Amino acid sequence: MTEKEILQPKVSSVTHVPGARERTPYLAAFGVLVALTLVEIGVVRSGGIAHRAAVVALIGIAMAKAALIALFYMHLRYETRILKLTVLGPLVAPAVYGLLLMLDSSAREPIPAPPKVEAPAKTVRARDVGIPFDGTPGKFNAITDVPGVEIAYTTLIRGEGKLEVGKGPVRTGVTAI
Repeated sequence: MTEKEILQPKVSSVTHVPGARERTPYLAAFGVLVALTLVEIGVVRSGGIAHRAAVVALIGIAMAKAALIALFYMHLRYETRILKLTVLGPLVAPAVYGLLLMLDSSAREPIPAPPKVEAPAKTVRARDVGIPFDGTPGKFNAITDVPGVEIAYTTLIRGEGKLEVGKGPVRTGVTAI
């Protein structure tokens, strides 16, 4: 840098962009952004707009605001068409994709709720339905309530791999009353 450049710095870093120093377009863009924000608030707070319509409106407003910011504050309005498309294209693509998903979901039949799963029925005992038996049930209403009756069991698990008859592996068990 020369001594003159150091002592007299440029006022704006965008002197290469024609019209970038004018304030009127920026103030107009700011006013439009404020107005769009107020419209967004109105869309959100109004209860008379269908949900899908509100979402579509909000996506459209968001795209318009993003385009205004890119065109004015990023100076894209002074750039070539290909550069504008390179920057603005990725902003538009997700919005279009979201709208297509909404259209697709609205065209489908609603998925019905799965059937209600009923609680397993209580075990019905013979006495509960009126079949008479001698005596009264024991504490656990089981065969082990009978004096002198004992129950034993065992499970055998031996060996691994493919079954070879007479060799194993063994998976068996026995219960004795």
